[in-house]
Amino acid sequence: MNLELLGRYQALMVRIAQACARSSRSVSEVTLLAVSKKQPVELMQDYLEICREQKIVAAFGENYVQEFKKKREVLNPGFIAHMIGPLQSNKVRDAVALFDLIESVHTIEIAQQIDKAAAKLGKVQSAYLQVNVSSDDLKSGFPVDSVMQYLDQLKDLRNISIDGLMTITRLYDEPEQARPDFRRLRELRDEAARHLGRPLGLSMGMSSDFEIAVEEGATVVRVGTALFGERK
Repeated sequence: MNLELLGRYQALMVRIAQACARSSRSVSEVTLLAVSKKQPVELMQDYLEICREQKIVAAFGENYVQEFKKKREVLNPGFIAHMIGPLQSNKVRDAVALFDLIESVHTIEIAQQIDKAAAKLGKVQSAYLQVNVSSDDLKSGFPVDSVMQYLDQLKDLRNISIDGLMTITRLYDEPEQARPDFRRLRELRDEAARHLGRPLGLSMGMSSDFEIAVEEGATVVRVGTALFGERK
């Protein structure tokens, strides 16, 4: 057992539980997505062992299709994987084959390509729409005021299921500055869920601000450095 990793995991879960308590939520509503990009497979195996001991399913977040393709070949089974990085057209087919959920659907064209690739593989690909909630020119994603329109455009696709919203906020000086963005995305998620008539997930918050994201309604928090330590 990797005791250092176990300690960081336990500390994170305490912080998530405290954030849930402050916002009258259940810890069971929040998934800790272990951002494992550029991390060695051995460390991911250690995390899998910890999750098995805790009787939970490990959830990994990866940014690069080719990197994760190599990792998946050697990782022990018993985990789920989210694609959280930018997805290029030439990587769509592999991404659909590799990932349980693609969080970074940032254009209609990518959604349509995912739908076609999933149809060929005989699966329905779970996906989140990436929303540029901070209106940051350096970030990808749908503009806030157009999300409902794009959801309507995608509703007839049979092999992609839009199951939530995701955002990467502007890089703020202080974590608390992200709170209005998180709140706005949660409000947009609630509006989209009413429109579609079903619950939707909400992926937001990273190592520096995940507690605020949980307080504002995140169902997935993407944590890398605070769990695995600095990348080598």
